[in-house]
Amino acid sequence: MMLLSFFLSPAFAEPNKINLLIIHGDTPLNRWSTKFDSGLTTACSQHIETASINYYFEYLDSTKIVYDTHYNDLSSYLRRKYGNIKFDGAIADNAEASSFLKQHSNYLPDVPIIYMSLKETTLSDRELNLTFEYDEAVRKTLLMIKEQNTELKKIYLIKTPYFLSEKIETYMKEYINILGKTELVVIQDFTIEELYERVSNLPQGSVLVYTPIVFDKNKQRIDAKYAVKKLSENPGIKIYTFWTNFIGYGVIGGAMIDSKIVATEMVNEILHYKKNKTFKNHFNNIRIVIDWDMVKKNNIPRSKIPHDSIIKKKPLSPFKVYFNEIVTIIIIVVSIFLVITLFWLKSMSESRKKLKDLAEKDPLTNLYNRRAILPNLHYEINRKNRYNAPVSIIILDIDYFKRINDNFGHETGDIVLTSIAELLKKFCRSSDRISRWGGEEFLLLLPETSANNALKLAEKLRKIISEKDFHKIGKITASFGVAELKKNETFSQWFERADNALYKSKSDGRNKVTKD
Repeated sequence: MMLLSFFLSPAFAEPNKINLLIIHGDTPLNRWSTKFDSGLTTACSQHIETASINYYFEYLDSTKIVYDTHYNDLSSYLRRKYGNIKFDGAIADNAEASSFLKQHSNYLPDVPIIYMSLKETTLSDRELNLTFEYDEAVRKTLLMIKEQNTELKKIYLIKTPYFLSEKIETYMKEYINILGKTELVVIQDFTIEELYERVSNLPQGSVLVYTPIVFDKNKQRIDAKYAVKKLSENPGIKIYTFWTNFIGYGVIGGAMIDSKIVATEMVNEILHYKKNKTFKNHFNNIRIVIDWDMVKKNNIPRSKIPHDSIIKKKPLSPFKVYFNEIVTIIIIVVSIFLVITLFWLKSMSESRKKLKDLAEKDPLTNLYNRRAILPNLHYEINRKNRYNAPVSIIILDIDYFKRINDNFGHETGDIVLTSIAELLKKFCRSSDRISRWGGEEFLLLLPETSANNALKLAEKLRKIISEKDFHKIGKITASFGVAELKKNETFSQWFERADNALYKSKSDGRNKVTKD
């Protein structure tokens, strides 16, 4: 777990010092988390004359670690960690974080707490569940769809068992008459392959409303952003949604929930409670957001875009385009450096060592996990910007891994993963950093390495893997994406280029290496 303290204007440190605990459900690089933190910064600037706000951040990484024992250990760890800090409020940024905070907040007596998308309705006077006007979001989105799609006969809702998806379906049925004689078709109970197949057979001009796909009907975990990007590759398909996370992944837009606005309003509510012992309990979090690239791709006239829309990726000056990303990266790099320094200087008890191992090591392959390699990545980004030192990453994904689990069992699949990990450690340099990025995907960080040299290593690893006999299975293959860091490039941009290269290797038939 990471503790990041953000201080603004020491002149206001006393007597109006405010300590807020922020529980993030995901990682610091998740788009929702990044924008949420930007909203916290906005709240600081709004109250700079009356309060000095200190934020203490914790990241659950719930997309990778979701078991109860981890949360119980984390709760004990937080009680020790923050035993001497008097908090003025606590905030959870998503449903997972809210559930954790609701169950493990007994060390925060009499502290106002704000949840988000919490299913439980029994709350005390000092607890607030931030609810969104999903009905209004659906109504506004349908009005925009009607304006941009004339003579629409059917509209398709991609529905999952996720409770928010159920809510969206309810409001879609309530407001479908906005579209005139248009039939609502619900696509549900699918595997991800079945979903791709069905959407590929829809007629040109079809309109999809997308809700996040977390699992398919076989309980296979799905990357929601990758899924919507894949769906958007079908020509003539228009996709709308209600979450800004999917802007840039093939959606046109919609009336959306903006995490930056959510964070600012949460802090305002905490400060209002501190002064008045009650919440204002009034929110306006819905904004119409449009992806300019998708507007051009689908030939939507500018006149069909609502006048109050927030238009993303519309050409701006370079300073405006990159300012928020630069500030965010600086905060993350400095904060991670402080955390690493703190861990090196402090001796760890056995219980803290257990939590540290859990946070940094993948228990199956004993490689770095995503959380642990992030500081190394940001260190190399900093070196690149200061000294122009070459550095590259390789993303490796095992081909048809699901078939291995299905045909031979998960135990055999685990043996394959550990075998791949041992090969990577054997043929990479001691200065290289190897991590299990997630599932059957690995990320290699190669300091002092150009793209061409990284390409040679990837090709070598590809050949070694393809020629090895694996336990019970025989031959398997892997696909690779390679990218060298550009100067002043953010990690998100760097990773996306490597990921796109990997995607091309997959599209070209797998068992290939592609360099961006």
